[in-house]
Amino acid sequence: MANKFLTFIILFGLSLSAWGKDEQVLPIQHWTLANGAQVYFVESHELPLVDLNLSFRAGSAYDGRHPGIASYTARMLAQGTKHLSADDIAEKFDNVGAIYSHSTSRDSADISLRSMSDEAYFNPAVATFTDIINHPNFPSTAANRVKQQLLQALKYQQQHPSTVATLAFYHDLYQNNPYGHNPLGNAKQIKNISPHDLARFYKHHYNGANTVVAIVGDLSLAKAKTLSQQLVGRLPKGELASLPPLTMKTTASLQQHIEFPSTQTSVRIGNIAIARSSPDYIPLTVGNHILGGNVLTSRLFAAVREQRGLTYDVASRFSPMQEKGPFMVSMQTRNDKTTEAIAVTKDQIKQFVQQGPTAKELQSAKQNIIGGFPLSFSSNASITNMISAIGFYELPLDYLDTYRGKVDALSQQDITQAFQQHIDPDKLLTVTVGAAVASQSNTTTNG
Repeated sequence: MANKFLTFIILFGLSLSAWGKDEQVLPIQHWTLANGAQVYFVESHELPLVDLNLSFRAGSAYDGRHPGIASYTARMLAQGTKHLSADDIAEKFDNVGAIYSHSTSRDSADISLRSMSDEAYFNPAVATFTDIINHPNFPSTAANRVKQQLLQALKYQQQHPSTVATLAFYHDLYQNNPYGHNPLGNAKQIKNISPHDLARFYKHHYNGANTVVAIVGDLSLAKAKTLSQQLVGRLPKGELASLPPLTMKTTASLQQHIEFPSTQTSVRIGNIAIARSSPDYIPLTVGNHILGGNVLTSRLFAAVREQRGLTYDVASRFSPMQEKGPFMVSMQTRNDKTTEAIAVTKDQIKQFVQQGPTAKELQSAKQNIIGGFPLSFSSNASITNMISAIGFYELPLDYLDTYRGKVDALSQQDITQAFQQHIDPDKLLTVTVGAAVASQSNTTTNG
């Protein structure tokens, strides 16, 4: 969910000559069902399609004593219900041309459906989708099959240094916090998860209080209200899931190196930054556009790639979540250039934190972000992602309407202060995965 939201928000803005800063961008309708489920709806008749997304507070941060169970549960929803087998479900969607998908992040589990709006196709697709949401039965045969898929996925992760670096970065940054472990879990724990465990996780997390429904497409408001009740109105109210607040603080610059037989080293640099609710979200994301978010014109790209040829690509991003998410720089470089690439990157971060952007850089970033706004509305699916994030992270309904004005009003000082508040260049975590590199302070090496 967080990554989807970051993708569209970077594109936010619109030519101010076309739309006033505070004009309504999307006519978002919102209501709450009796069981606490939050529903967001945008009516759009341009295409005969309807997109549905259900976001549950059931991401990997809620795994508890069973790392990987959130992802495992989401994968199992369409593997059988009290009324249908996995083959039945696949056939019913295929017969009406509907597309079902699921994903799991650290914060949420998302279940999605795209269907044609003609009732001959839409009604059967929704009936199957509703059954999946409300009546999964976690059959043991399917559970064993999905378990093997997860175990294979874990093995696949370990074959890719970039993935190993990102997972190690989160682990070292968050340590024992729920954000720290691999969202897929680990092989030992996955092997021990039973269908009963899956059913229990579903019961605790797939309830009205934890649900955000996004509906976009070719149907009326009245039909959307009936649809939302059909989809999740019968889920028990339950209790709103919450995460423990982050209390950890980095007190020194740390580096971990993981040996990997590759010609290049994958590098991750960063620290814990902000929650999605932070008032500094906008100045940080606009500032990051200058530092490393807009890859081809960023400071990091110019210094690391263009001027020194140390990497093919380098980028930075904030990944805010329900609790504080990370700021992270990602790159790959030749093994013998790793130390230099890291030094140049850290120097660029330090300069930006201390001095902030130039007036020219800020004006260009504003134009890029505001000017890219129409791309955010290029499909029902992109709009669905937007309103899902607005609902899940409890943003105001006018968030899109006011965003352009807030971006346009930013000063150099606003961005500098935000970076100085949330990024400490002297206390960054660095993770490298590749052939051995020169040791730095507090380095540990894992085979």
